[in-house]
Amino acid sequence: MNLLLNYTTVTANIAGDLLEPAWIRDSLRKLKFGGGKFMVWGYIQYGGVREICRVESNINSPKYQEILATSYIPNHKRGQILQQDGAPSHTSISTSKFLKVKKIKMLQDWPAQSPDMNIIEHMWGRMKEEAWKTKPKNIDEFWEACKTAFFAIPDDFFNKLYESLPNRMDAVLQAHGSHTRYYIWISQHHYLIC
Repeated sequence: MNLLLNYTTVTANIAGDLLEPAWIRDSLRKLKFGGGKFMVWGYIQYGGVREICRVESNINSPKYQEILATSYIPNHKRGQILQQDGAPSHTSISTSKFLKVKKIKMLQDWPAQSPDMNIIEHMWGRMKEEAWKTKPKNIDEFWEACKTAFFAIPDDFFNKLYESLPNRMDAVLQAHGSHTRYYIWISQHHYLIC
């Protein structure tokens, strides 16, 4: 049983360049609060287990290990395999040692920034889209909306994402590593899970 583990940055900043999709930029212009940003770290597991937490700072190795210790390890079951991307905090020597001491098995050599394969990206997209629909008035309301949206996503949604992994792997191989039909286009509201 694989766990997918990742984080996303949730931006609520009215000024400056925004790297969020157009529908979020349009929503941000309508916000009356001063904005801000936070990161959301989380994991999903086939069958419905999931967790997220708000992170106010960048995730360096010590911070990542703290998050794992408080949010992931208490729910880890023997035999599960941890999938994480190649972020420096995930691959550092200290994090590798930390995971080894905790006897956490990891999936090796996961491709970086691969939305075709990283199914949690679909969860982040859906969470953000649903959270903005609540029209939050401040950054704390936005966080609450993110939590509510994340936990409201039906288990069947991400079970189908998991079940699509063999087909996703085949598609990436056939596309020689290029984008596939599983590539997530959050800005166009597509969640491809076949």
